[in-house]
Amino acid sequence: MQAQTTQMDRAQAKEMDLLTKIVTYEHKNLTFNKNQTAKLERLFFKKSKELVELRNDENIAKADYMNAYLEIQAKYEPLVEAILSPLQKIEYRKNSKKKIKKLVD
Repeated sequence: MQAQTTQMDRAQAKEMDLLTKIVTYEHKNLTFNKNQTAKLERLFFKKSKELVELRNDENIAKADYMNAYLEIQAKYEPLVEAILSPLQKIEYRKNSKKKIKKLVD
């Protein structure tokens, strides 16, 4: 259980860091307010939990794993966007589609 919690904490922190980099890539002043940060952290906790459970499922086939992974990603994307301001959404959509090496390092 402790290892799973650590995996979830790392995954949650990674998601939050990546989202911050995507939104603030060209506009450093588009940071999240306290309310947004709290909502995003709760959302990423739930997402991370689902992803860790999927990753630890030894009975799932590789093709099924990828489909389940993509479903989880698709499930949370509109929820993330709902928390962002209109300008943050524009930057999120624009930069998340780019292959920006700095964002994934």
